[in-house]
Amino acid sequence: MIMRPRRPLASITRATLPAALLLCAASAAEAAPSLTVENTGQPATLPGDVTNDFNILTIKSGAVLRVLAKGSGPSTGRLHIRANRIIIESDGMIDATGSGHPGKAGLPGEGMGGGNVNGNSAGGGGAYFGGGGDGTSQAPTCGGPFGLGGSAYGNPSMLDLGSAGGSGSSTPGMGASGGNGGGGIWLQAARIEINGTIAANGSNGNVLSNIGAGGGAGGHVILDAYIIDWMPKAKITAKGGAGGIGTVGVGGSGGGGIVRIHASTVSAPPVGVIDVSGGPPPSGCSTGAGDQGTNEFDDQNVECPDFDGDGARSVLCNETDCDDTNATIAPGLPELCNGVDDNCNGEIDEMATNCAPGLICQAGNCVSEVNPDAGPTTDGGAPAAPETVEYRGGCSLAPAAQGGFALAGLGLVAALAARFARRAKRSR
Repeated sequence: MIMRPRRPLASITRATLPAALLLCAASAAEAAPSLTVENTGQPATLPGDVTNDFNILTIKSGAVLRVLAKGSGPSTGRLHIRANRIIIESDGMIDATGSGHPGKAGLPGEGMGGGNVNGNSAGGGGAYFGGGGDGTSQAPTCGGPFGLGGSAYGNPSMLDLGSAGGSGSSTPGMGASGGNGGGGIWLQAARIEINGTIAANGSNGNVLSNIGAGGGAGGHVILDAYIIDWMPKAKITAKGGAGGIGTVGVGGSGGGGIVRIHASTVSAPPVGVIDVSGGPPPSGCSTGAGDQGTNEFDDQNVECPDFDGDGARSVLCNETDCDDTNATIAPGLPELCNGVDDNCNGEIDEMATNCAPGLICQAGNCVSEVNPDAGPTTDGGAPAAPETVEYRGGCSLAPAAQGGFALAGLGLVAALAARFARRAKRSR
C-alpha cells in the first residue's frame, strides 16, 4: 500500500544540506497530517519522488516502512521525510536495502561505481564511498581476480545511491544479476527518537550456473534534527552486500555507503550504532571484501527548524511554536473561536477575536449571547436557525425550507387551527 500525504509543509532551505538533496515543497497554512505505520506483516511505502511531510511520523514496534526501489514507477530510490517528530519504536524499521542502482544479468552493475563482469567468471562488487571487492574463487585457492570491483566515488556534497554489483557472466542466459545498491533515506525533524533500525544496505549478489555475481554497495542515510534520542536498540546501517557464493566463482562484495548526522552536540550517536562496513570476503579468503564506507557527525550551525515559516520554532526543541506544521498557529497570533490554541498560550478560545458583537464563543463556535441555544456559527456571523421551534401547545416545527412557508407563517397557521378547533368544540 502506497501512502501519499496530501498536506505539505511550507518550503524550507538549510544551507548546510547537500544541494543534490534540496527538494521543493509547496507552501501551505494547513497543518500536516500525522502518520502511524502499524505492524501488519506487510511493509508500508511512501512516494519516493516527493517530500513527505508529517506532524508526527510513528513507526510502531515491528512495523516496516519500505523505500521503493529506483525505477519502480516514479520512484528515485530515495525517501525524504520532514516532520515535527519522528518516532521509530523498538524493532521498527525504515528500510532502503537494495533500493538503489539495480544489478543486471550479463552486464556490469548500474551506477558510477558499478561492479565489472569478466567473461564467465564471478562479478565484481559495487562501490559507493567504499570500493567494491573483486570476484574470486573459493578457498583454498582464492583465485582471481575475475570481475573487478567498482571504484569508490562518493562525494558528501552530491549524494548518490549505492552502485550495483557486476553480473556473474557476460554470456546471455548464464549471468546472474548483481546485487542492487542501497537506496537513500533523508529524515528532517525537530526531534527524532530511534529505538529501531534505519537501513540503506546493498543487496547480496545472486548465483547462476554456480557463478556468483557481485554484491551491491551501501546507500546513504542522512539525519537532520535538532535533537536525536538514541534508544537501546537504535541502529543505522549502510553496509555493502555480500557477493554471491558459487562453486565456480564467488562474487566480490559491495563497498559501504555513508551515514551523515547533523544534530546538536548532545545528539552524537553512541559507539556501535552506525555500521557502514563493506560486504565480507568469501570464507577462508582475504580477497573479495568491500571497503569501509563513511560516517560523519556534524554539530555545527544546528538550529531548531521552523517548518511552517511563521517565524516561531518548535516546542520540541524548547522553543515556542506549539504546532510547527501550521503557519496560522504561533505565539502572538489572534485567538479565534475554533477549538484550537491559536496563540500557543495553553488556553483554547479565550477572548476569541472573530465573533461578531452579541455573540460569544462556546465549544469552538460563535453563538448568541442572549440565547446560546439559538445555533452555532463558525464564521463570526449571525447564528444559524434553531433545529426546532417550540409553539404554545407543545407543537414542534422544523425550520422552513427554502421556498416553503416562513416560520412566522407556520406559527400563525398553527395558532389559527387551534382557535378554530376550540370554537368547534364549544358549538357542539
